[in-house]
Amino acid sequence: MKSILTFVLLTSMFAFVSCGEKFDELKQAAEIIEKAPEIADNMEKSAKESEKRLQERRAKGDTLALKFTELMKYLPESIDGYTLGKPEGQTTNTMGFSFSNAKHTFTKENADGSTDLVTMELFDYNQGHEFFAGLTMWTTMGMSFENTDGWQKTFDTGIADVFALEDYKYDGKRTSLTYAIGYRFYLSINVENVEGTDFAKNLAKKVDMKSLAKM
Repeated sequence: MKSILTFVLLTSMFAFVSCGEKFDELKQAAEIIEKAPEIADNMEKSAKESEKRLQERRAKGDTLALKFTELMKYLPESIDGYTLGKPEGQTTNTMGFSFSNAKHTFTKENADGSTDLVTMELFDYNQGHEFFAGLTMWTTMGMSFENTDGWQKTFDTGIADVFALEDYKYDGKRTSLTYAIGYRFYLSINVENVEGTDFAKNLAKKVDMKSLAKM
């Protein structure tokens, strides 16, 4: 199984480089390719742990995603200097699939007439772990990339079974944080017009990820 994952990963990396997109520096691509067997091993371990957690939830009768109104309770309702708009959310339950998401959008009006925006969205992939795995493949890569536009890298959250990726663009001072929580929940935080990623990371602390990771 690991050899198959390694082959798929290598093929994807070569295709990615040939497109001339983000990894325009061969050195960056070579470093990732060199780590391909290790990454494939991590992917296999992650898949097994994800399946184990899924079976544990099923054994307890936990087969549906939390209703979006429950997810909203994990998102902050206030941010200093910002105004919360109308919360959004939805829950879908169908045969063999259960998905839910909740979204809070915050705005801040500036003196020059511009508007700053913060969005925080929490997803529950309880019965959609295949989709979850596809979205969070980066958790197994330990990636780090930087160029003249910004940077993208994984970082340690200090919380068991919670993995994180930060993406920062100098243009517009835009931050995107992604958290994979307990092989089930997916938290997305997007901030505009704020220097660096510290502000967004502090917002993430308002979400009780420890509790979510144990579900």
